[in-house]
Amino acid sequence: MISILPAGEEYFKKTVSSLNLGPDVLCLAARDGDLVLGHIVYRLSNQNAELLDLKAGDSAVADGLVRAALNLALRKGVNFTKSGNPEIIRVLENIAGKRFEGQGDCLLDISSLFAKKCC
Repeated sequence: MISILPAGEEYFKKTVSSLNLGPDVLCLAARDGDLVLGHIVYRLSNQNAELLDLKAGDSAVADGLVRAALNLALRKGVNFTKSGNPEIIRVLENIAGKRFEGQGDCLLDISSLFAKKCC
């Protein structure tokens, strides 16, 4: 069974620290037992959840990691997300069901991403 949980200290030191994103980043890891399937690195502020890095073996795991990070942000009172990472922006476009125009950072209302009807 796949679980998405905060990355353990060993994984964080080995993988996330090498990205040099600063001391205030957080990481969720997708695991199937002991096998790491991917991760998302993000930073939370009072206003934004900044999605910084995504590594996943397939699109379903990538989607789950992004949704998990955004859900956690909403639960902490953060209402907007932003990312300049093209891979993350593609996942956000799939979740939102639309393309985002322009270059650079994508800024979105998180609750609007989860308010979409499935049918």
